[in-house]
Amino acid sequence: MTDKKTYQQPKFSYSRTEVYENCPYRYYLQYIKGHYIPATSLAISYGQIVHKINQIQTETLLSGKPIDYPILKDYFQNVNIPKKSPKDKDGDIFGTNILRRMFPDDWETLDKTGRTFEEKAQAFLERGIYRQEEYLAEHPELKLFAAEMPFEYYFDKVLFTGSIDRVLQYRDDPKHFVIHDLKTSAEAYDDKKLTSPRQMWIYVGALKERFGDDIQVDCEYEFPVAEEMRKAGTKGWEKRCETKMRKILDDIFNENWIAHPSPLCFYCAFCNNNPNQPTEAKNLCPYYSLWTPQDRSFAVRLPWQGIEMDEIQHKKLEQLEALDDEFADEIEEEAAELNDDWDL
Repeated sequence: MTDKKTYQQPKFSYSRTEVYENCPYRYYLQYIKGHYIPATSLAISYGQIVHKINQIQTETLLSGKPIDYPILKDYFQNVNIPKKSPKDKDGDIFGTNILRRMFPDDWETLDKTGRTFEEKAQAFLERGIYRQEEYLAEHPELKLFAAEMPFEYYFDKVLFTGSIDRVLQYRDDPKHFVIHDLKTSAEAYDDKKLTSPRQMWIYVGALKERFGDDIQVDCEYEFPVAEEMRKAGTKGWEKRCETKMRKILDDIFNENWIAHPSPLCFYCAFCNNNPNQPTEAKNLCPYYSLWTPQDRSFAVRLPWQGIEMDEIQHKKLEQLEALDDEFADEIEEEAAELNDDWDL
């Protein structure tokens, strides 16, 4: 067990290290420069309501009460809990009837599996909402232990904090736990992504820090949208995760902020190509990929030339954006003149 009194590390979440792995410069903007731009999308909001439904179910069963499915279905469709403040962790829970109005175009867009959110929401009401009780009926050897279990895990330079979606325990072996982490992606993870799951590694470390190194922990991802369960971790996975996490933290504390432009930029708040970019995020990143779903380009707005050139690249970006805006205005004026001529 770790002597917590000897530690004065900064607090980290797993998602913070994932941000760094995807793009160190985005990490720099968000966590070093302090540009905390709320991420809003239909996928995120839908994931939040599905997580909330599962949390309510687990807490209800832990209290020994039956799940009232009609009430739960109404909650899934109609709950409306906006954030009270940017730091409010319990807000921004919206039912599907509200999400349908908030994101009308995205709601009917086909995902990679050929389904719309309307179809996925209906499938959840018909089948997915019953998955937790069905799983418990199929695994009578297990009992629920906790829902959204908060944790702290001291590792290397940081203190990892967060909560685990669901923890179960073997009835005949109190030292044997099972972790369930919910992912609301359209498809279940492939085998490659399941070999070394660092998020699960943090969870396992947190449980061992709390209950002792001699416990056994199994890890499973639940995919409510894809309606699948997948076991996580292959032989030697914990050691691989530890090595990779040390490398990520070393890079962070060595201030390696190199930009990694990729198609993911299109969905990033700091990308000017993102059609849903918040106003306050505009021009904060000069290095974004020009890739869009319609034009799968490998070009970037401006090349990375080191953090020491960052201020200069920002000035270039502002000049380029101003020229683009001026050019767009000229096109609109010409188009308006042509329309006037046709009207005459």
